[in-house]
Amino acid sequence: MPHGAALDIEHSTVQNLAQLFAGSGARNGSDRENITETPKEQKILVVDDDEEWRQFLSDALSPPYTVVASANGDEALAMARTAHPSLIFLDVMMPGGRDGFAIFCDLRKDPATRTIPVIMLSEVVWKTELPFGGESMERYLGAAPTAFLEKPISAERLLAEVRKALDEGSSDR
Repeated sequence: MPHGAALDIEHSTVQNLAQLFAGSGARNGSDRENITETPKEQKILVVDDDEEWRQFLSDALSPPYTVVASANGDEALAMARTAHPSLIFLDVMMPGGRDGFAIFCDLRKDPATRTIPVIMLSEVVWKTELPFGGESMERYLGAAPTAFLEKPISAERLLAEVRKALDEGSSDR
């Protein structure tokens, strides 16, 4: 390395390494596994009007992901443009006239947000027993989310869907 050249090391990587080697107690292998699971900070935007669901999603995803949350669609659009999330969780049914479908369409129209993977969450099928999902959205709206998940959902399934969406999203970008 040339004299005076700056090292380009992400702050989160330094923090993870510091945590790994901090303290005098022995560490198990899971600390090292967590470091390699998210090589760079990945931010997830959670959009749901239900406080309990926002908290559940935040608890299930953090760590290893950084979670930012919004209770309404207009705020979520602004956050998607400024926070640059790696993934968005979007509830379908939200009050105030701007439901998840409208927000999804706005995200897909905006060049700054159109490539962000979106996982939609809903209780539509559970409450109404009407078949609905990504295929229906593509047929009616011209675009489909990365995944369409029915509430309630386990934390394990949620994390598996996040990993899958982020892997697919990184290969599509």
